[in-house]
Amino acid sequence: MRYRVRWAKRGKLRFLSHHDIATVFERSMRRARLPMAYTKGFSAHPKIAFGSGLPVGYGSEVELLDLELDEDVDPAAVRARLEDSLPSGLHALDVQRLGTKGKSLGELIVAADYEVECAAPWLDAAIAGFLALPTYEFARPYKGSMRIDDLRAGVVSMTPRTGGFSLRVVIKPRATRPGDVMKALAQIGDALDPLPAMSVQRTDLLTDGPEGPSSLLEGFDLVGAVT
Repeated sequence: MRYRVRWAKRGKLRFLSHHDIATVFERSMRRARLPMAYTKGFSAHPKIAFGSGLPVGYGSEVELLDLELDEDVDPAAVRARLEDSLPSGLHALDVQRLGTKGKSLGELIVAADYEVECAAPWLDAAIAGFLALPTYEFARPYKGSMRIDDLRAGVVSMTPRTGGFSLRVVIKPRATRPGDVMKALAQIGDALDPLPAMSVQRTDLLTDGPEGPSSLLEGFDLVGAVT
């Protein structure tokens, strides 16, 4: 039986890598004594699949993972057992039972929403300047070399607000990171500090819908969520 878990990443555990987070969840599921389904073969491992990895240092109340159990367990019981087994800073907020077939999270997620807190005085003007550009070439490390991406094409929308901005970026074909967007804004704003202090919170994960991007969080309860 397949399940989808909505989970949160808070506090100091925001600074764990995606790989470390996956290890913590696998161990927590074992402690929770969930009847995990395993892959076949010499090095069998639990059938757990995460959504888009969250960059180190970012918080979120909207992370998703899919898992498969050998038994049909009530979703509320799965959530409670997992929540009791996770360390402080990681929280199982809700669990949905899925059908036996369906697209993976990796196939479904195409974009993500973020709230960025930053008090830079040049921020609003830099956002307007960035959005007015047709392209913005941005170099970043990739597999031992530097890769040039069009960062502007990865930003769907960006809206200034008091103390920061709201941001929607694409996940496919390549994930656009808020940190890279902030670096570009700092360059456009002629900031003395190339990367001002900021706090980032992921607020939604989106898939392609019949009328445009739609949230993957519909139907989830906000049990224990920080609002």
